[in-house]
Amino acid sequence: MNDIKAIEPLAGYVGGKRRLAKTIVNVINQIPHKRYVEPFLGMGGIFLRRNKIVVEEVINDINKDIINLFRVVQRHKNALIELCQWQLSSRDEFHRLRTLPMESLTDIERAFCFLYLQKHAFAGKLDYNHINIFRSSFNIYLLEKKIRLLHKRLSKVFIECSPYEEFILRQDKANTLHYLDPPYLGTERYYGNKFSKDDFYKLADMLKNIKGSFILSINNTNETRNIFKDFHHHIVPIKYSCNARSTKINEELIVSNHAFNFLKL
Repeated sequence: MNDIKAIEPLAGYVGGKRRLAKTIVNVINQIPHKRYVEPFLGMGGIFLRRNKIVVEEVINDINKDIINLFRVVQRHKNALIELCQWQLSSRDEFHRLRTLPMESLTDIERAFCFLYLQKHAFAGKLDYNHINIFRSSFNIYLLEKKIRLLHKRLSKVFIECSPYEEFILRQDKANTLHYLDPPYLGTERYYGNKFSKDDFYKLADMLKNIKGSFILSINNTNETRNIFKDFHHHIVPIKYSCNARSTKINEELIVSNHAFNFLKL
């Protein structure tokens, strides 16, 4: 594995792993692999925050808008930056863009539209029912720098847009590490009903038979522990600030078919 400088995603996303990234990256670094693949990319919360990489990297998401954005950044970064150049954070523009039929736009226009909405969406949610007005979400000077960094990071990355089961079967080989970040159990509706409760059981069965290694992160519940009972488990507490005086503790379940050192997390 080679060292690389971690970068931040272009925008937030529901279920992003910002608070868990360091822990998960430490687990990834403990597992020997020559190929790295992600079936549930999202906005790249783990993929982009890794500090060591291998020669072969393949990323995937079923969400066409996410994959279109990554492909446009990979191949047409200057055109995307130009579209962003004169945009302002505006409630009217947010509501206008969320009603546009994405299929009627060019790939570059669609990438801009999706990026604008995600930069303004409250908590990175895909329904776009609420706008985040508490900070300047669309600072073009910072965004241009992020787009250029992401373009460089994606220079040798293969990008797919397939259902997770097809992607895993196609990409699974010896010396492959799969990092899986499916929706949290109970939050499937936030992702447009593209992943159901049955898919958790289907995914667990698939992972029993893969040739490579995997790491999966999910919310820690009795049901998730039972679904993935055949693998190594580690529970990670996550502290969230609710307000200036209180915090909330949640727990993440890290699952793997490869033993790793819990003390290094």
